[in-house]
Amino acid sequence: MEAHADVLDTTSLPALAELQARPQWVCWHKEQRQGKNTKVPYNPRTGKQARTDDQSTWVSYHEARLAWQTPPDRYDGLGYVFCGDYTGIDFDHCIDEHGHIEAWAWQWIERLASYSEYSPGDGVHVLLHGTIPAGI
Repeated sequence: MEAHADVLDTTSLPALAELQARPQWVCWHKEQRQGKNTKVPYNPRTGKQARTDDQSTWVSYHEARLAWQTPPDRYDGLGYVFCGDYTGIDFDHCIDEHGHIEAWAWQWIERLASYSEYSPGDGVHVLLHGTIPAGI
């Protein structure tokens, strides 16, 4: 990911092959909760809300992507459910009005040296192997 790059089509990047092979995927809708937009996970197989602590509500990447693509606008995006394998770091509000990543966030992205992608809105996600110990 370059500091001034356009948003990439992340569906075919080799960095995602490992994640795409795991059946830990959901679709999501943007929904209002307490006056704020949030991404609510859904099981694309059933159309009911998915739960991050219930593997039976997760599907394969292929199944989630297919549900996201057809019919149009059924879901707003795809999500990977963390299950002790990866940890995600969100850098919110770090994309300026010109689409550039702000210096403070870019320093962390370079330091972490892991897979990074633009998040919906004005932020960046960084995915790392491992988990965060309880209590931190």
